[in-house]
Amino acid sequence: KYAAEYGVTVDDIAAEQLDCYARLLVEWNEKMNLTAITEPEQIVVKHFVDSLTAVPLLPQKDTVSLIDVGTGAGFPAIPLAIVCKNLQVTLLDSLNKRLLFLQEVCRELGLSAQTVHARAEDGGKFAVEITGKRAFFRGCLAVEIADGKVWGRGTADTKASLMAFLQAAEELISE
Repeated sequence: KYAAEYGVTVDDIAAEQLDCYARLLVEWNEKMNLTAITEPEQIVVKHFVDSLTAVPLLPQKDTVSLIDVGTGAGFPAIPLAIVCKNLQVTLLDSLNKRLLFLQEVCRELGLSAQTVHARAEDGGKFAVEITGKRAFFRGCLAVEIADGKVWGRGTADTKASLMAFLQAAEELISE
């Protein structure tokens, strides 16, 4: 229901995959620090919906490649891959233990994602259309410009400021 507020449809299969992802996140978080957010509703709002706010801004093509640089626990790439079946995802992180978690998530969910153990500055060596790079801007979490298009994400309570940021960034690009 939260994703619908952002124009994102989550079908029953995707909802089951997100539920499994949340369960794995909480389970693995007991062994290693993946997130401070472990309450089910907060996982949905602050991780899943937050990640999915980028869906309406993704290119409408048969196949889109995305690299999530410094992916951590897989946000935003894994929720995006669950909902957008046309994404070819690369998860790049400097900590192998996080990548082991993400490999297990992908195996459990039936997702095919490439994991790369590297530092963020090595991410430029990959041919992708969209680069997920986290940068804070007045309470919003924005993702960098790719192919002349800006896409970003923010928590459900920052939608207005996220949209204002995206509009301002797209105006800067068009100048």
